[in-house]
Amino acid sequence: MGNFKKIFELKGFKIFLLIISCILIAYGMANWEIIYRASACYSRGQMWFERDNYQRAMWNYQEVTNFYYQPKSQWLKKAQKKIWMCRAYLSDWAPQAGPLSADVRKMHPHQYAQYKDILLKITPVPNINYVPAPSTKLKIKQ
Repeated sequence: MGNFKKIFELKGFKIFLLIISCILIAYGMANWEIIYRASACYSRGQMWFERDNYQRAMWNYQEVTNFYYQPKSQWLKKAQKKIWMCRAYLSDWAPQAGPLSADVRKMHPHQYAQYKDILLKITPVPNINYVPAPSTKLKIKQ
């Protein structure tokens, strides 16, 4: 017991404990910030999903998976599921980055198999937010 008490009385040991505790607090605060931002982004995606604006919802869910993937949280898992659901509603299977001829279902068969039961029940909806370009026969006033 005497040697143990002497360790705590050393000046260097107190500084060491202070440095370690500061590092742990900073690490915890950084993780909390990432999880907080992921939950806020997921909530924005939920708002758009409930309004049937699946494209904007998918963008928010993709933000969660692209930027807030570390540390793994419940928001990341929920966002991954919702991305697949948004893709099914939009009938948009092109990857986020890559050739448009590629199919996300073939690129990620494990994830697709995980959500396949849910996705088969979804009927794609037309994009009502799309505004077509004006006819070329119209003359534009300058």
